[in-house]
Amino acid sequence: MDKQQRLQAWTTRITDFKSSGLTMSTWCDAHNQTIHQLKYWLRKLSYSPSSSVS
Repeated sequence: MDKQQRLQAWTTRITDFKSSGLTMSTWCDAHNQTIHQLKYWLRKLSYSPSSSVS
């Protein structure tokens, strides 16, 4: 999985997590992810600058 695919996969996962209403722990258990990974990507994607359209 390349960088762009990983970013897209985690963007989808974060959207799923936020809409699930589950706790981090419960969501991670259900999706075979670690809380560390979820927190990392939540932080990474929340600070990621929006891409500008040229």
